[in-house]
Amino acid sequence: LPVRMESAGYYNVHIGKYVNGYAAGPPNPLPVPEGWDEWYGKVSEGPLYFNYSLIEKEGPADTPELTFYGDQTDEYQTDVLRDKAVDFIDTATEDETPFMMNVWFNAPHGPFDPAPRHLFTLSTAPLPKLQAFDEKDLSDKPNWLRKQARKRLGKALKQTIANERRRRLEQLLSVDEAVGDIVSELSQEG
Repeated sequence: LPVRMESAGYYNVHIGKYVNGYAAGPPNPLPVPEGWDEWYGKVSEGPLYFNYSLIEKEGPADTPELTFYGDQTDEYQTDVLRDKAVDFIDTATEDETPFMMNVWFNAPHGPFDPAPRHLFTLSTAPLPKLQAFDEKDLSDKPNWLRKQARKRLGKALKQTIANERRRRLEQLLSVDEAVGDIVSELSQEG
């Protein structure tokens, strides 16, 4: 797609997750797929939301560099990806338009680490009952699932599942903010 878009005159920007296993191991040279003018690709190895690396190529003629992001609040991955997208839109030149920008967030992917500002904001939020959660009658399910789910879920496991659901929802708060900021910047820039 980026190769075709490039041949149609588009400036192409990728920000975030690419594919599972991207740049796992010691990449040399740092891999940037064909057709991307700017690239901020999350390296698949290692933690997701803090202490991660991006392979960054800031322009068509630039050499990709490995950039490490640590554990500071302003280095939360979803926010960093949002900032890169908003910054690109804000500073795009005539040479960089029209453009195609691909932004892939990892959230809500485990480990379920929300942005620090959202952590525990939904701790007591009621969760909708999921129709198939701890279902009693599994006779209409595949055999492998019936075997795996012979015992009903215990109270402790149900609480763990509920906590993980809440952390996922808290992760999505920063994604919602990021999408809102990107759409707002696109509107502002026309």
